[in-house]
Amino acid sequence: MTDNDQTNDTTQESTPPADKTPADTTSDRADKGTPKRPSKKTPANKSGRARRWGWLLLVLICVGLPLAAGYGVWWAWQDLEQQREQLTALQQRLAEQSQALRQQDRTLDQLPGQLSSDLRADVQSAQRGQAEIISQMEQRLNRVDRRLSAIASTDREDWKLAEAEYLLRLANQRLVLERDSRNALALAETTDAILRDLGDADLLPIRRALARDIQALKLADQVDREGLYLRLLALNEQVPTLPLVEPMRSTPDNTVPDEASAEANTGPWATIKQSFARLVERISGHIRIRHHDQPIAALADPREQFILRQQLQLMLEQAQAALLREQTELYQSSLTRAADWLEQHYALNPQTESALSSLRELAAVDIAPELPDLNDALKLLEVHIEQQHRLSPDFQRAPGEESDS
Repeated sequence: MTDNDQTNDTTQESTPPADKTPADTTSDRADKGTPKRPSKKTPANKSGRARRWGWLLLVLICVGLPLAAGYGVWWAWQDLEQQREQLTALQQRLAEQSQALRQQDRTLDQLPGQLSSDLRADVQSAQRGQAEIISQMEQRLNRVDRRLSAIASTDREDWKLAEAEYLLRLANQRLVLERDSRNALALAETTDAILRDLGDADLLPIRRALARDIQALKLADQVDREGLYLRLLALNEQVPTLPLVEPMRSTPDNTVPDEASAEANTGPWATIKQSFARLVERISGHIRIRHHDQPIAALADPREQFILRQQLQLMLEQAQAALLREQTELYQSSLTRAADWLEQHYALNPQTESALSSLRELAAVDIAPELPDLNDALKLLEVHIEQQHRLSPDFQRAPGEESDS
């Protein structure tokens, strides 16, 4: 070793250990007075131990520094790789964003052209639609002009013929649908008056057919359905007040002497018998005797009386329904059965006889008489008007005018 190393060793030996407490120092000082034993360690041993520690420290330094340097290099390389990857990712994102921006730029560059082309297409489509609408309006205006021209050229005779056709058609509808001969007759007479005022000889066949129809309508029976219905309704309401027949009682037979078998002799007795016969004849005019195959049973309870009255009311209601439907057979049969029922189950008094007379009178009415039609006169009038239109070119319709709505 060098002189410095020897000096250091000497200094270390002469310097007391640092970990000694003051008490230990005091004890050492107290031991100075005692003689020291000679040390077994020599200076050569101390010098070798110091060298070994130095070499060990040097080896550790030589080995640790490369390892530390290698670790630092490896750590720096890993950090560099991470930064490189991050840089690559940033570059890729920048490239994608740049591409997206270029795409947006191209789209923005193409947008004005697309907008202008779409706008031009819309404008052209709107123009075509407007042109079609204008064309249709012009066609309609032309048709209206032609119609106005035809109307302007129409004279009074044409208007009168159209009015006559309308009235005759309305009269025919009243006959067919409503069977109203009264109104139909009035309309037919008005039509004949219009044709008469025109004074056209070509209208004579029409007036001849119309005259026959008017005469047939005058001869047709006028059926007052409203009045008949109200009379049946009044009879139906009168049924609960009519008295039912009383049970039959046994009465002695009244024998009237026969005038043919009377004695031919004269005298007081003959005069008395003749007076008595005249009295019985007068009384018999006010008494009505009904003959039945079997005697009428007595009414048991009010329930049977209700059934008898209800049956008569149902017959009258059936007659009312047949009247509205113009079913003559059902109407007459219902009233005939109602009259028979009234005569059989009800007591005869002035009220009952009046109801019975009304039923028989109503049953004799023909509720659906045969009515004439006006088809012949109407067809002749239509043919005449059509001929007039053919002779007048202003009335001819233009092509496609029929489809105009």
